[in-house]
Amino acid sequence: RKTEGNSRYVYTNVTQWLNSDGDSNHWYHPLHEYDEAPSYQNKKGFLSEFTSAEKEIIQQRIWKVAKAPADGEGEETFSAKVVLLSREDVGFEGTNNLDIFTDNSSRTIPNLFWALRTPNSNARIYDVSQQGNSSNWFCKEKYTIRPLIYIRGDEPITKEPDEDGCYMFLERVSKEIEYPQSKDFYIRQFTYNVKKQ
Repeated sequence: RKTEGNSRYVYTNVTQWLNSDGDSNHWYHPLHEYDEAPSYQNKKGFLSEFTSAEKEIIQQRIWKVAKAPADGEGEETFSAKVVLLSREDVGFEGTNNLDIFTDNSSRTIPNLFWALRTPNSNARIYDVSQQGNSSNWFCKEKYTIRPLIYIRGDEPITKEPDEDGCYMFLERVSKEIEYPQSKDFYIRQFTYNVKKQ
């Protein structure tokens, strides 16, 4: 593991980076005796690119991840805002936690392998191949990643995706209404359209 990388997701450098909004060279902290700073420690934390409003929407959540034989196998839980996807998320374990992954074609990024958080062995992780199949390789290798976040369920988004296939957050609008204290006031549902005010 010292030379090939650690497959225990909770101790990986990418977990720290994904959940940090720290400046370059300040987000990394060793988590075990063999831990070493990654080559990308000079990059700002992943969350530093998000606005304050966007970071409020992303929720801390308890996630599950498998453990390699050296770590006792089974599963463990951890708390994070941003994670890599698991084999279960992408449909490799007979379940599709995320319905956007239905077959190899839906998992494919042309000419790229991308990493999953599920360990294959002590120093190897599962990934998704260029053809969308399940594969695995050493943790120390450079991978493309597709981070997953969990947002508040009541957050308004667009009904349809944009030209890039992305749903956009809608801005919440609030308006204060003043009325005479001497008058009775009956509450009715209304929609405030900022373009018509």
